[in-house]
Amino acid sequence: MDLKQSQFGWYGIVIGLVALSVSAMSPWIMRLNSPPPKPIDEVVVETAKRIKQEMAFGSEEQSLSPTVYEQATWAETIVSVSMVMALSAIGLGLLSWRAKENKMASGGAVAIGGTALAVQFLWVILLIVLGAFIVAAAYQLIELGGV
Repeated sequence: MDLKQSQFGWYGIVIGLVALSVSAMSPWIMRLNSPPPKPIDEVVVETAKRIKQEMAFGSEEQSLSPTVYEQATWAETIVSVSMVMALSAIGLGLLSWRAKENKMASGGAVAIGGTALAVQFLWVILLIVLGAFIVAAAYQLIELGGV
């Protein structure tokens, strides 16, 4: 098996494996750089100051203050790069298949890239399902007269 014959497929496999590893570790990567939550005392003081300023100045201050946009965190950037890499692996696998390179390499690149995407969306789907179970449990509790 010559590497020159299936160049796109092997590159797709390598990129797909990196994307798969980052996708699998994304919950831990998200917690890596997240700052610790503020104590409730600081949140209450900041909220009280903001309300006091709004009451004193009205809506004039809002029109004078510039719009501040939040920057993406490193965790969000890494997850986005992982998804782009997974799509790149799929694209390289399809390009390898189109160029009639090694079918196993092209199929492997597509499969690994697709798995990386599936793992990334699996975390989102799990959170949605967990939320649905919590809502259903709360609804049953309310309907049974528990609250």
